[in-house]
Amino acid sequence: MEIIDQFTSTTVHNKLKETWDIQQPVWYPLYETKRKDVLAFTVDSPSLNIEFLNVIKVVFSSYEVNDIYQLQVDILNTPSYQVKLEELQINRHHFIEDTYWFDSSLTWIIYACHDGYLTIGGEQFIRDIKQAWPTWENNLF
Repeated sequence: MEIIDQFTSTTVHNKLKETWDIQQPVWYPLYETKRKDVLAFTVDSPSLNIEFLNVIKVVFSSYEVNDIYQLQVDILNTPSYQVKLEELQINRHHFIEDTYWFDSSLTWIIYACHDGYLTIGGEQFIRDIKQAWPTWENNLF
């Protein structure tokens, strides 16, 4: 996990907001988006977090995703990071300070919301998550 500098963090955050129609500090499902390729899940247990993370890692391994940006909503001046796939974690801390994950392609996004929702975006990413996670419908918001 590597801290990214403020300039890079601001630049990628602005691109993220523009690409994914993020108009507020928090995102979908708490605020609407013009994007149609988003799904929100209720993830309210540590075991479900682990299950979701394992599915994501399987999908990402097929994408050859390696460097992932991790940006937290800047309430507590938390640094932004670039993480490797094997370092990727989604835990309770990420739900306290809303967190976004994405790579430089901006073709997919994961958002952990302080209210316990996980939102994913990207047409192909959603299709692949549905295919890799047989019980995905049980956890829809």
